[in-house]
Amino acid sequence: MVGSIVAAITTYLLATLTPGPPLHFEVKVNSDGYGQPLGLFSTAEREDPKLKLTFKPEGLRQAFVCEFKQVTGAKWKDLVLSYLDTYRECFDVSAQGDDNYTIFPNRRSARMTLREGAYFCKCDSEASARQ
Repeated sequence: MVGSIVAAITTYLLATLTPGPPLHFEVKVNSDGYGQPLGLFSTAEREDPKLKLTFKPEGLRQAFVCEFKQVTGAKWKDLVLSYLDTYRECFDVSAQGDDNYTIFPNRRSARMTLREGAYFCKCDSEASARQ
């Protein structure tokens, strides 16, 4: 009896404490060179209900980023923070708590631009002209 209890506890601990395979997410660009991390942000909040991302202004959530990017991490929060860190020239992040972040446009850099109500990160003038 003691052996089966120890086995049950060991199995439970291994299942809950052993990290699963890493998570992956790709933000792809279209044929014009524009990608949107909106899918990453939406998926992360859906898959991890504790994660709260607030964009100020709200339109920043739909920003275009003109580069392909793949992120990997143990948790959805890790993927989002890794992505935002890659594009720190475009996004400023403020932690409001363990799983609560506010994202602002980085106004100290010329890499994030606002045109016709849309945000563009690292989109050069050639890609901008195609818009």
